[in-house]
Amino acid sequence: MKPVFTEGEAGLRDEIRQFISSEKRMSRESGLSSEAFISQLYTKIAEKRWLGMFAPREYGGAGRSLIDWAIFMEELAYSGAPEVLRTGVDMVSLIGSGLILPYGSHELKKKFLPGMSAGEIKVSIGSTEPDTGVDVNIFKTRAIDKGDCFVVNGVKVYNEAHRSDYICLILQTAAEAPLEKKVSVLMLDLTSPGVSIRPLWMMWGLRRDEVVFENVKVPKENLVGQKNEGWGMVTDSFAAEWGTLANVGLLLRDLERFKELLRDTRYGGKAIIDLASVRHILVELALELEIGRLLYYRTWWLRDTGRPNSVAAAMSKIHTTELWLRLYGRMTELAGQYGQLEGSEAARRWPIARLGLPGSYEFSPSLTIGGWPTEQQRDHIAQVGLGLPRG
Repeated sequence: MKPVFTEGEAGLRDEIRQFISSEKRMSRESGLSSEAFISQLYTKIAEKRWLGMFAPREYGGAGRSLIDWAIFMEELAYSGAPEVLRTGVDMVSLIGSGLILPYGSHELKKKFLPGMSAGEIKVSIGSTEPDTGVDVNIFKTRAIDKGDCFVVNGVKVYNEAHRSDYICLILQTAAEAPLEKKVSVLMLDLTSPGVSIRPLWMMWGLRRDEVVFENVKVPKENLVGQKNEGWGMVTDSFAAEWGTLANVGLLLRDLERFKELLRDTRYGGKAIIDLASVRHILVELALELEIGRLLYYRTWWLRDTGRPNSVAAAMSKIHTTELWLRLYGRMTELAGQYGQLEGSEAARRWPIARLGLPGSYEFSPSLTIGGWPTEQQRDHIAQVGLGLPRG
C-alpha cells in the first residue's frame, strides 16, 4: 500500500522535482561553487513561497497544508538538494512550524515567520549540550529573568550557528522546579554581545558548531510561549523534527539508483542483480522503505489534522533512522570492493561509486541520536503510547 495523493499534491511533487533538477543542471553548467549554489537555491525556494508554505498568509507564508510541507521535504531529499540546504529547511520545520507558529505570540510570529519564509532570517536549534546531551532535567544552560530581559549563560553544541541569524534556545529558567515548570524557549540573536561560536567538524565532512553564551541579554519579547511552561512545547516541537528526520526521500532515490547500477556490475561473469540472494535483500529494503514512507506521511497527516502525533513521530523516526544504517550497510556489502570507492576519479571509472556509499554510511549513526537519541524515543513510546510505567 502506497500513500495516495491528490492531483494538487502530485503536481507539487513534480514541480519541486523538476525545479531542483533544473537548478542542479544550471549550477553545473555555470560552474557555481557549492556554497554559492546552496545560497542561490535557498533564495529561489523562498521566492517560490515553498520555504514558509505551512505559515498563514498573514505571517508571510502560503497557507498550505502540512502534507504539502512533507512532500516538499521528501522531494528535496529525493532530488538530491544539498544536505546543508535540507538542514536549513529542517530548522524552519522544527522552529517555525513546531514552535513559533503554534506557541508564539502574534508579535513573535510577525517578527520571525515572514523573514524565515522569505529566507531572510535563518535559524538553528540550541538543544544539545556537551555534558548533558538533550536531557532538559540537567541542562546547564540557563536564563535569569532580569525584569526587562533574560540573561543567558551556558553552552550548546551540534547546531548550525555559523549559518544562522538566530538560535532557538531550550534552557532552564527555574532550576529547582519540576521538569514541567522549569523549561523556557528563547530566540537569541547570534550577533549579541557575549556569543562566541567555534566549529565542530563532523566525520562526514560537514561543519556543526559549539556556541558559548556569557551573560547574553535576550529581550523579553523573544520568549516563545510562557516562561517555565516550555516542556510541553518542546516535546511537541521535537515531534515535528522526528517527522522531518523520518523523511525517506534520499533512501528511495539511492536504492533506485543502486538497483540500476547493479545491472551493470558483474560477479563471476553474471550481473549481481540476477543473484537470488541479492534480489531478496533488495526486496527487504524496498519493503522497509515503504513502511517508513507510510509512517512519515501518517505523522504529518496527524499533525495537519491537529491530532496527537508524538508517538507516531517517534515510531517513524526510529524506523527510518535505523533503516539508514541497514540500507547503506547492505548496499555497501552488495557492492563489494566497489562499495568502498569514493571521489570523482572513482566515479568516472566505476559508476557505482557515484552513490557515495562510504559517506552515507558514515553519516547514518548521527541520525539515531539527532532530535533525541533512539533510546529516549523508545521510552517516550513506552510511556505515552503504551502507558507503561517509567523505568
